[in-house]
Amino acid sequence: MPKNGRVQMETNKVMLETYGQNFTLEQIRTLDAVARWGSVAKAAQELHKVHSAIVYSMKSLEELTGVVLFDRTGYRTKLTQDGERIWQESSKVLLAEENLRKMLSSLKTGWEPRLKIVYDGIIPFDFLLPGFRKLQNLRIPTKISYFSEYLSQVESRFRSESADLMLTVLPPEDLALEVQRLMNLKLLLVAEKRHPVATSSLKLRKQDLQEYTIVNVRGGDFRLQLATRDFDTASQFHVPDFLGKKSVLLEGLGYGWMPEYLIKKELASKKLQKIRWEGTSESTITIYLVTRGDSHLGRAGKMLTSEFRRIQPPF
Repeated sequence: MPKNGRVQMETNKVMLETYGQNFTLEQIRTLDAVARWGSVAKAAQELHKVHSAIVYSMKSLEELTGVVLFDRTGYRTKLTQDGERIWQESSKVLLAEENLRKMLSSLKTGWEPRLKIVYDGIIPFDFLLPGFRKLQNLRIPTKISYFSEYLSQVESRFRSESADLMLTVLPPEDLALEVQRLMNLKLLLVAEKRHPVATSSLKLRKQDLQEYTIVNVRGGDFRLQLATRDFDTASQFHVPDFLGKKSVLLEGLGYGWMPEYLIKKELASKKLQKIRWEGTSESTITIYLVTRGDSHLGRAGKMLTSEFRRIQPPF
């Protein structure tokens, strides 16, 4: 075996032997913060530490493992390939520590110290607010954080934040999560009334629609099974949210799918119109309530999930 091969085996051996004995939660938290921010300064700010303490912690971790964790040649502090692998594994330790802390707090008082909820921005606030308001009015000791994302980013944020609840339009990829259908949401394929796809007197073909710009919120996702999912359009317009998407559509800059509840007035005034084409201009998506299981929820989490299950959709 080549010499460098033996060295690599020895390095791996040292890393495995020292991992359980010498890694500290503080080092893992520091690695996690630097990896997420890509910045030592921002990691120091998040952890309430001085810059030099972060640098020292990361250098100590590299000396301990014998692995170069960061590529420091660019503008951002990026993980090396080995650093990425160590970060992914060490994140499991942080999740286990967070779960243990939540469980101990819940055993003492029933109220979890923190509750994190991630929801898809397509969901109507009229559905979300009663549950959110109920928890706020109770003045409970639980610190509650809400995060809004779209499509696949909802589950990504759920994982990265070690969140407790998720309201999503995509079934989660993590099969260990508990999933419940809450409600359906109707989508319509629309365009501004003067847009060529809306003014045509003939029923359009797929190839006709593909000649024009389609407007998407952060890219879309094939798992929604929308009729346009396999379109190879001439151009695409990506916007951050559905209010921005409605503005783009009303300017006649393209066509796209919109939740019906958001465009009722525009449909009534005929400023936006459903597109007539050989496919369907209506689709239904499901809103899912996702948790890690009732055993992982304290009183606040259980109360909120119960509220979501009870509320009738306001549309």
